[in-house]
Amino acid sequence: MKKPEDIPFDSAFLLVRSDDMAVVDRRVLRDAGIRRIQVISSGIEAAKKLAAAVSTGCGDGSGPDMILCHEQLADMSGDEFVRLVRLHPALMPFPVIMAVAADSPALRAKAREFGYSGLLIRPYAPAALVKQIKVAAQCQTATRAALGDRLTAEPTRFRAALDTVARHRLIRSDNADEIYRGALLALRQRKWDEAVPALQRAVKLAPENGEILLALAAAWRGKNDVEKSRAMLREAVAVFVDNGAWERARGVSERLLNENAEERPPLHNEARRLLSLNRAEDAAKALLCSGFGANEAAGGPQGKNAWTYEQLARGCMASCEPIQTLARLKKRLAVSWGEDCAETLKNYVLSRIDGAESALASQRLAVTGFRAAGPAFAGEVSAPKSDSPLPEPKGKSDVRPPQGRENRVDGGMKDDDTPPVLPLLREPAPSTALRGFPLLRDAVAVAKVTAGLLRAERRAGKKRTSS
Repeated sequence: MKKPEDIPFDSAFLLVRSDDMAVVDRRVLRDAGIRRIQVISSGIEAAKKLAAAVSTGCGDGSGPDMILCHEQLADMSGDEFVRLVRLHPALMPFPVIMAVAADSPALRAKAREFGYSGLLIRPYAPAALVKQIKVAAQCQTATRAALGDRLTAEPTRFRAALDTVARHRLIRSDNADEIYRGALLALRQRKWDEAVPALQRAVKLAPENGEILLALAAAWRGKNDVEKSRAMLREAVAVFVDNGAWERARGVSERLLNENAEERPPLHNEARRLLSLNRAEDAAKALLCSGFGANEAAGGPQGKNAWTYEQLARGCMASCEPIQTLARLKKRLAVSWGEDCAETLKNYVLSRIDGAESALASQRLAVTGFRAAGPAFAGEVSAPKSDSPLPEPKGKSDVRPPQGRENRVDGGMKDDDTPPVLPLLREPAPSTALRGFPLLRDAVAVAKVTAGLLRAERRAGKKRTSS
């Protein structure tokens, strides 16, 4: 269709929720004589482009002549977009035609209130669009004449509103990459308060992205919170290690070490974590990536190396199969360190494992001390010896002569007696779920015994009160 001579507009922005919804409107715009059409789904992006166009002058072809806007966009409603645009003094007369699905008196009243230049009811024909374009052009001329010098005022309210909308949009978005890009822009503008919440949401949406953590570390540093910044850098090291990005992990680790001489090597911490997950080969990579080579390992677990060797020992002991994990670690490190250094590490870890087993045995003995002490001690628990010099009266006694382990005291607690401990220790075999966590298993056993003693004391107190 040839462009009518009385159509004053040659280009337009078509604002829709998605490109699929722009097919019909684009065809009608072209049939009406609009030659240059740009489809935009973001109201914020469209507002920024309009503001940039009016700041440089609309006559240079950098901006549209009009806007055809749907009721809903990707990041805001059509009403919100129009109200945002009208905050800019130079955009107050700009032609904005609204395309809606149904007509009503209330809708037309709202269109006048919000500042629409025209209203179209979908589906519409090119003739209806041409008519609304003429109305919008007349409205634009009248508004410019009425505003006069106010058109050149500073758009302070528009900029503040645009920043607020952009910040809330980032927080509400479910696209981590989009949030990240917006937050990087805020970082370049030193808008730390805007960047931090946006990047925190991006981290929740994409926890496997270490670059987002680095940006969040920069934002916290901009807010002068060094501790949180360093915490984000440590998390970034862990993410890069899990992703196999060893060079990135080493770079961030070196940055932490250079900033603080007292910082423990983050990659050595990661080696301990990987060993606890039975990932001995990756733990060896983390250790070697940190620069801990044969020369550093030659000194054994002494001086600065003591902490590193201790982390490796703890990682092996926390794994489900400590000995097998240690063997795989030693095999991998022997390639880079040599057999002597790897053997030194192995012997140290084995000694730590033996020491830990001895400590666990002592803890178990403390928990099961009444059982290990034998039947005679069990009798003392249920019936302490009396201070009276008189002999024990004959007849029924609370204490039975122990003849074997099966004769332990397991009756109820008598008044003024110590709560019987041995029945509380007769628990079923520990669950296999805690087999890989011996310390936790022992802690659970102690808690059970303590809880049983407390219950027994409460029952005894109630009996004394009732009697």
